[in-house]
Amino acid sequence: MKYFWKRKIYLFLLLFSFITIGMTAYLDSIRPFDMIVVNIHDKVSLKDFFAGFKGDAAFAKNQNITAEKLGKYDVKIKLFGRTYHTKVKVVDNQKPIVVLKNVKLGMREKITPQLFIEKIVEDSPYQVAFVEEPKLKSGEQKVQIKVTDSSLNETIEEATLEIGKVMDTYTLEAGTKLEMNTVLFDPKEFKKKKVIQKVDSKKLGEQDYVLELDGKQYTVKVTVVDTKKPVVKTKNVTIYWDEKVSINDFLLKVTDGTSVEKEFVTEIDYSKIGTQKVKIRVTDEADHVTEVSAKLTIKKDTVGPVISHLSTIEITRGEKINYTKGVTAYDDHDGKVKVTYQKNTVNTKEPGTYHVLYQAKDKSGNVTKKERTIIILGNSSDVKEKLKPIAETLRRSTKHDTAQAVRDWVHDHISYASSDSRNLYEAAWKGITTRKGDCYTHYAISKILLDLLGISNQSIYAKDKSHYWNLVYVEEGWRHLDSTPGNNAPTLMTDKEYSKLQKWDQKKWPSAK
Repeated sequence: MKYFWKRKIYLFLLLFSFITIGMTAYLDSIRPFDMIVVNIHDKVSLKDFFAGFKGDAAFAKNQNITAEKLGKYDVKIKLFGRTYHTKVKVVDNQKPIVVLKNVKLGMREKITPQLFIEKIVEDSPYQVAFVEEPKLKSGEQKVQIKVTDSSLNETIEEATLEIGKVMDTYTLEAGTKLEMNTVLFDPKEFKKKKVIQKVDSKKLGEQDYVLELDGKQYTVKVTVVDTKKPVVKTKNVTIYWDEKVSINDFLLKVTDGTSVEKEFVTEIDYSKIGTQKVKIRVTDEADHVTEVSAKLTIKKDTVGPVISHLSTIEITRGEKINYTKGVTAYDDHDGKVKVTYQKNTVNTKEPGTYHVLYQAKDKSGNVTKKERTIIILGNSSDVKEKLKPIAETLRRSTKHDTAQAVRDWVHDHISYASSDSRNLYEAAWKGITTRKGDCYTHYAISKILLDLLGISNQSIYAKDKSHYWNLVYVEEGWRHLDSTPGNNAPTLMTDKEYSKLQKWDQKKWPSAK
């Protein structure tokens, strides 16, 4: 009996072992592959990991199994409570899809394989190259282009290259001058070149540009385009409250290849005194828009006219005065305006200094007043009348002493000052009334005094007329009399003595020996 139970246990254990071994062998037979290889973009499913098994298998949670990127990826699969670790390798076995286009170029242009590419369908990085470099000669030739992806899949396609003499088409920016050589691939190839039909660069669209080259006509389809906005330069404007402006007042320069339209974006407020911002819009024929701004300053007219040319008038007693000669009044807003004056304060019969009031008024009511000096000089009679009493006090027993007395009085009583008077009595009058004057004034007063005292005399001057003095005839004969202060001639002098002070043409005057 004991042996019986031992035999049963032994048989059970043996059967269990066979079952375990069999189950293990079965599970090993249905386990997934260690790694599968799929092409990029292929759909990956569970059955791809097994050899004909269609049992209850599933991907582990949180796994996104795709074949969108080259490389190796870890995969976990759940099967009968067990987790299997496997891999998926994504490879690229597909050649790039390449679509080429024919190309026409000129001798001067660079030829690259990229010029021939119309379209490439390839997800991985790729390289484009010539199978054989094209030949640089005019005419048509076949060109092979090779496209190789990162997995070394290679596609070779063929296209046509034409190296021509004249361009078929050309794009010209509006407003740009079209030079003939720009459409010739090799300008040196032609000896005789002539334009048959020009292109209007300000007219947008397609135009025929017709050339005659070495007796043969060529037509280039030129498309005039406008790709640039107008270039606008503005300036600020200042006006008065009663003026208006136009849009062109703000525009220094507008540059564009086509005609333009100009408009104000902002409305000008003419009632606003001060500065306001003005926006301007410039639109060309291609609807390119440039907006710019400038400043408009509106100001009130508060400044009166400017009265000009009111220099001092000097006349001799009894002469008429032209009060308006050369006088002008200009207003920065109104321009030239009328000038009025009051002359009733001047007595032309009485020597003296008078003042006349001039006035100008603009349209805004601004008034400018300016005073003018009128000097009425004494005439010859007035001068002699003033000098007669003085002359009698200077009379001496001899002509020599009398002339010396005249010299001393004029020297001591008339100081030196610059003057532009070169009329004898005018200079003498100014000298007597103001007690100053230049050498001509001293000479003039001295001469009139000598004439009143009956002493013969002559006027004499330096070679360059820079100095005037008197030549008097006394008992000793002719002598030089110089009454101008600072000239170092205190006495009557001979030619020899005075020649040390001044130079004159001695042939013109009597000798003073």
